[in-house]
Amino acid sequence: DKGHEDEDYKFLDVATMMYEFPEKSLLKGLVNSNQIDEYSLKRIASKIALYDLNDNSNHYSETKYTEQRSSLTKNIEIIRKLYIKDYRSEITLINLEKWTNMEIKRLKNESINRIDNNSFKYCHGDLHSENIYRIENQFEFFDCIDYDKKLNHIDPINDLLALVVDLFSTSN
Repeated sequence: DKGHEDEDYKFLDVATMMYEFPEKSLLKGLVNSNQIDEYSLKRIASKIALYDLNDNSNHYSETKYTEQRSSLTKNIEIIRKLYIKDYRSEITLINLEKWTNMEIKRLKNESINRIDNNSFKYCHGDLHSENIYRIENQFEFFDCIDYDKKLNHIDPINDLLALVVDLFSTSN
């Protein structure tokens, strides 16, 4: 009946709308307006380091090094299919792929040790400067990946590095 359709639409509309934080409270806006100092960055890094210290579920206790490696190489293939449209971009991606493979080999023992030491935790999974806001001088993370445990049970270093790369590309 028509009444149910309207209710369903309203529910869907509310469920899919996301609260928009003012640009000036997002980390990206704070960085661009030079309102972030070293102490603030250390507080954010500490929050990342403290992800679920009591979480001993270790969803990825059976993660293998080869699985971790294949997820990186799959990302390169996705980029190649979706975004590479010209020769210059292809060369850039080839260089990135070579560098990635060298780093994977170089860091193999470290990666295996982190897997063996249960370093994988429940993390954000998509941490960047537009997913962190400041309210009352506290930093909060939002819009985490929570629909697939394989995407957010990761090494906290992944979240930290994603944020560092984003901050370097965002900052002036």
